[in-house]
This record gives sequence, C-alpha cells and structure tokens, in this order.
Amino acid sequence: MKRKKVLDLGCGEGYYSRVFAELGAHVTGIDFSEEMVNAASEEEIRLPLGINYVTADASNLKEIESCCFDVVFSFMTLMDIEDYEAAVKEVARVLKERGRFIIVTLHPCFEWSDDRQISGWETRVREDGSKISQYFLYDYFNQRIETVSWDFERL
Repeated sequence: MKRKKVLDLGCGEGYYSRVFAELGAHVTGIDFSEEMVNAASEEEIRLPLGINYVTADASNLKEIESCCFDVVFSFMTLMDIEDYEAAVKEVARVLKERGRFIIVTLHPCFEWSDDRQISGWETRVREDGSKISQYFLYDYFNQRIETVSWDFERL
C-alpha cells in the first residue's frame, strides 16, 4: 500500500482509512454521514496520519477527479447505497487504469427478510406449521474456484 492512493468508500469513523494510512497509503475517506466524517476527522486531529475525510454521496463523487485512485475500498457499504449502480460507475471513473475495487459485503447467507424471497432465499413451512425462516437455494457446498471480472470502461 506504500504510496498508493486509496479511496475508502463509506469510511464510517475511519478505521480502515487509518489502517491504509499506517501502511503508507495516501488516503481519502468519504461517507454519506456527516456525523461519521466528523468522528473520523476528530480522530485524524488526535492522531494525524494525513487522511482527507469528505462528506459525499458514493453515487455522485463530483468532488473527486477522474482516474486518480489506485484502490477503492468498500467495507460493508455497497449493499446500503440506494443507487449502487451509479456508485459502481463512479468508482470506475475515479480509479486509475488497472486500479483495484475491493468490496467487502454481506454474504447472501446472512440476508434476512420477513416472509419474502430475497437473494436466493425463501420461507419454507413444515408439515407441523412451523417455519424455516430462510433456506439457501444455491448449491453452497459445490466447491470450485471461480474468477469474476467486471469491465466498466464502456458504461
């Protein structure tokens, strides 16, 4: 991470921004919540690492120039962004060529809903009337190595 430009998308209170900065990265942290950005900024004042924190909407990063980050990191954020498609387009715009978009998000095994099917889940009713709240429909135990790539060059 040394000398890499990193955008922490949905930085919250800045935990991962600080981790990347401690590894030598030049970090910008953005979050939709002004309160979270304030908390991160207060920690930056207390223990300065050179992190720039900005209150911004991930689906409209107008404050950030194109092709300027080596890495965009999103920890438990993308699934909560209303217009995630616009956010992904913005990430593609701000990443340098060959840049990396690192996403950490909830696994479908942990998505819950009340009596409606979501992300491969459904409610099952047993013969005795009791419910299995959610049932994973995908063959979870079919192990394989798979690479998934996205190219947002033409979006």
